[in-house]
Amino acid sequence: MGGRLKAAFGSIVRERRRSFRCPIAVPAAIHANGKDGSCHLVNISEGGMAINESPILKPGMEVRVLFTLPGPLVCFNIDSEVCWYDEEGRAGLRSLMIPSEQQSILQQWLATKLEEGLPESVARQFR
Repeated sequence: MGGRLKAAFGSIVRERRRSFRCPIAVPAAIHANGKDGSCHLVNISEGGMAINESPILKPGMEVRVLFTLPGPLVCFNIDSEVCWYDEEGRAGLRSLMIPSEQQSILQQWLATKLEEGLPESVARQFR
């Protein structure tokens, strides 16, 4: 693959990672309205996450979600805003603040998960 094409593809993959929603099944703690509860992450991206089995939330509400991803032994502590919530306890959250060290770990984790999903013939070009 030519140098320009390789560089362009690298940019495409980085941009794809930013919007890549990685499916996941991880228990989490949630702090909302001064109360602690529990939920489960069902997907995560650099910009937010989806949860289920959550306490009652309202769009616009600010919450804090604490969880650990499979692999890195880091407890993530992410301040988020509720974008949507349904009567089945599912919600979409937009990340408001992720500590920089956690942001770097999340970016690397997502990049690894995205690469794992690429066909081997494509992934081999960038190793």
